[in-house]
Amino acid sequence: MKPVTRTKLTESIIKAIMEYVNSQNLKVGDRLPSERDLSKALKVSRPLLREAIRVMEGLNLIEVKPGSGIFIKNPLGPDFSYLVLHIDLQEKERLLETLKVRKVLEKLAIEETLKNIDPEKLSRLEKLLTTLEEAIRRGDSGLEEIWNYYSTIYQFSNNKFLFSFLDGLKNIYLSWIDPQENPVFAEKTYSYHRELFEAIKNKDLNKISLLIDRFYKIWQEEIEKRYR
Repeated sequence: MKPVTRTKLTESIIKAIMEYVNSQNLKVGDRLPSERDLSKALKVSRPLLREAIRVMEGLNLIEVKPGSGIFIKNPLGPDFSYLVLHIDLQEKERLLETLKVRKVLEKLAIEETLKNIDPEKLSRLEKLLTTLEEAIRRGDSGLEEIWNYYSTIYQFSNNKFLFSFLDGLKNIYLSWIDPQENPVFAEKTYSYHRELFEAIKNKDLNKISLLIDRFYKIWQEEIEKRYR
């Protein structure tokens, strides 16, 4: 098992665990090493490891059984190019937990994107944003345009691992942002797309964090209303 070199990032720990699972040919239902053994092998603190485990459990990839151990619950892709996530969208608590995970991953991805952004990439993003806004103004759902815009932002992170997770959560995001399915949510978050672009353009990480927090707060409120 490879030691983790960037212990400050939860994603590095998750990636190392997934690499271990694939190198050992572990399957669904197999048990992972104990928390203590994982912590020692990866050379990370127990609190950091627990956070990574919490994220993976939130994504329904693993299951922690008290007194028994940590078990693989769903397949983990060997190259992280895709993730088959089995998240019950009808279960409120599972959906809210998934939102928390997605927010963390999105912030990480955009933080990485800021390190790579340049005038050419900004120009490409602005064109995608304009296309998105035009589609919504025409009365279209704009879902394809929305995903083209955000997936490009995530791709600019040059982090295949983060992109794979966010791409795996694509359908959850689009099902809520769809103006035909959730017109109130879509209207409340319409300005977010351009505000986020401006913050990326200005490399304003604090503003980006505030915008993302606001977006997810609105999303959470809509979920709470639906599941009353």
